[in-house]
Amino acid sequence: MKKIFNFLKKTARRLKLNKFNWFDYSNYIFLAIFSFITLYPFIFVLVGAFNEGTDYMKGGVYFWPRVFSLDNFTLILNDNRLLIGFKNTIARTVLGTVSATFFTAMIAYAMSRKDLPFRTAINRLDLLHKCAIMGT
Repeated sequence: MKKIFNFLKKTARRLKLNKFNWFDYSNYIFLAIFSFITLYPFIFVLVGAFNEGTDYMKGGVYFWPRVFSLDNFTLILNDNRLLIGFKNTIARTVLGTVSATFFTAMIAYAMSRKDLPFRTAINRLDLLHKCAIMGT
């Protein structure tokens, strides 16, 4: 721990800061803990992906695979359902983007017309709809 604080002090001197106070120490410690908490689930999933499945089910695998294996990847990549999932994802993305752009352009053109009947009501419904979809 002392080495870390000395490194941080040297870094502060190199950056020509006046002093390195308690806030800086606590900020670095907090960010290090927060980074670890944020990244650990991804590390855990990667370790599980590269570990043998039966060994992984026993538990006790946290930071490094106990029995290294690529069988999990061959099993998943040979499954046809993965290809179906990719096709569904691409289709939903393309169709959703095209339809959202088309309907937004239609509403924008209609709202640009000052003589549109019920313009205010349509504008309010469109705003309500956008807020409901975006979750705000």
